[in-house]
Amino acid sequence: MSLSLGFSLSCSLICRCCRNLIDSERQREAAVTAMLFGATRYAVCPSCKQEVPREQWDRAYKARWRRAVKRKQTQKERGT
Repeated sequence: MSLSLGFSLSCSLICRCCRNLIDSERQREAAVTAMLFGATRYAVCPSCKQEVPREQWDRAYKARWRRAVKRKQTQKERGT
């Protein structure tokens, strides 16, 4: 008789912009949806590329969103 004991340890990252858990499946889904149907402003986080529910669109999130978009634009212009 064999006894197998184990545990699972999960480690999740939290996005600095939208404050959601980063999930690669959600990233792919949001990217495809945005490409097919377009995305409204603030609907997709520019940092983690995940869909952000409208309930989370407070002033702080919008400010972080604008900073992240500006940072990405600056990086693109510099070629980094």
